[in-house]
Amino acid sequence: MVFRVPHHVFPLAVDPAHVKPSEASFMRPGDWVVGVRVNDEARCYPAWVLDNYHAVNDTLGGLHVAVMHCEICCSNAAYVAEHEGRRLVFGTAGLYGGTLAVYDTETRSTWSHGMGVAFEGALKGACLPSIQSFQASWREWLAFFPETTIMAWAEPECHPDGRHGHGSRDTFAHAGMYKEPASTMITGNDPRLPEHEMVMTFAIGSEQAALPLRELARAGGLFQTELAGANLVVISAGQASAMAGAYYRCLAARPFQELDFELREGRVVDAGTGSEWRADGRATSGPLKGESLIPLPTMINKWHSLACFMPGIRLLAHDGLPAAVALGEAAEVIRALQVSGVAAEVSHELYSLEIPDAAERGFRVSLDGDPFDLLIFEDDTTAEDYALSYKHLAQAGRLVLASSPERRFKDDLNVYPLNEDEIEWSELLQGDEFLAHIRGASSVLKNGPAYPRPNISDLCRGLAEAGFDAGIKGCCSRDAIPPGALMGVHIDIESDSFIIYRFKDRETAGPDRAALAHCLKAGNFIIKSDADMYAIPAPISTLRKPDEAVNWSGLLDDPAFIRVVQLICD
Repeated sequence: MVFRVPHHVFPLAVDPAHVKPSEASFMRPGDWVVGVRVNDEARCYPAWVLDNYHAVNDTLGGLHVAVMHCEICCSNAAYVAEHEGRRLVFGTAGLYGGTLAVYDTETRSTWSHGMGVAFEGALKGACLPSIQSFQASWREWLAFFPETTIMAWAEPECHPDGRHGHGSRDTFAHAGMYKEPASTMITGNDPRLPEHEMVMTFAIGSEQAALPLRELARAGGLFQTELAGANLVVISAGQASAMAGAYYRCLAARPFQELDFELREGRVVDAGTGSEWRADGRATSGPLKGESLIPLPTMINKWHSLACFMPGIRLLAHDGLPAAVALGEAAEVIRALQVSGVAAEVSHELYSLEIPDAAERGFRVSLDGDPFDLLIFEDDTTAEDYALSYKHLAQAGRLVLASSPERRFKDDLNVYPLNEDEIEWSELLQGDEFLAHIRGASSVLKNGPAYPRPNISDLCRGLAEAGFDAGIKGCCSRDAIPPGALMGVHIDIESDSFIIYRFKDRETAGPDRAALAHCLKAGNFIIKSDADMYAIPAPISTLRKPDEAVNWSGLLDDPAFIRVVQLICD
């Protein structure tokens, strides 16, 4: 079954503008990107931009390429966009198999974006050649490819606010699906993995295998395997990184020379020469410096969409001892908890792309047998702002410990959430002694950069003291926060919806109020009316209404409200 959307709902992106990193002022270092390198030409595509198109038709390294991303299944896919010598241009068709379906404008055939195969229309059965692609943060991608270009945000008229609207609620490895994609799945979830587990898929001929990224992390970022008689190696940029590449274990320049790899003090080296290798398949030091491995195009996505298209696929697992997790500052926190009598163990580090943008590190831990997320923030004021949005956590200084039970949905596809009182939140957070242990553990962390107050917590308290009814609805997702902002929250004030952005200082908070539509700038804050501006409601959230048809909040023109906000912020 296909869930179809009209072809005009999402604009086409054909040979979009791209800029150098020095010109990418629209990007945050932690922004999630899909990166592609073709014939030594590197380019990346921000996920928050891709959400507004799903398919980008570009020319890279002398080839016509299509770069695709589905925020529901957190995927990356790239193809040579040609068939029988003709360029194919792709747009959004809807959903199929719990994930994105695309169409080509030449024949209107419908394609699976993850498989690169047309499943209906004139080109039914046609298959596009895959290209290697990566998922990474903008910071990571730029470190690997300083010469990269990046797709610029064109601000299409129908989708003017790229960081909000369609796809902005979906983050890397998030648990949960919507009813619309679930209705297109011909199978339920394969119980071997949770629906939202991130996996890398390999295919050689008719043989396929999948490697959960957690297994790659357990292996220390180096995983060697065999598929269809070929010896393969997978290398990641770090245990908490989703940037990973798969390769044949031989040199591109000398394919007859097969290599064996090992970890030495956390570095991936080949056993024969000791040359060091990185996630893009290049040697960066040693006798083989400058050499490359032969890439095997792969896709990383959530388990549910892979299991729907490849039921029973072979799952790969690390069969050795798990690599030690580099804890950094968190080691002292864990030690302090243990000294205080808490049974504290670390399971794994959270992906850098799934932790809050203001957090420096994140870990899944067990405390007295209960699962928690341990987050270390840049400073105590951003940790305090994050804690505003959640009930089941404790915050002290830069440290946040959030109850993180595995079961939060009624079904295995994570479509129907449990009620709040049905979730087994940790009862440890109700104990004064446990909270005292957390305060003690937070004291071992060094002071952060100490961003100036007021923070969002101060602003909310000030509004309440002035008699305004204000209630936090949740944090903005990491890609929904604009450059320069420390944090963003969704909030209702007097029943009107707003987004509050807190910036590092007044200068980075943007231009004055006259230049900001439906916003109030005060000190280091921007308060933005978050009225429903889309003609098609959530979760699709597409096609911008005319400005005059949007019910913007009148509080932004209320002198009493403006005066209170300015007094708090100044």
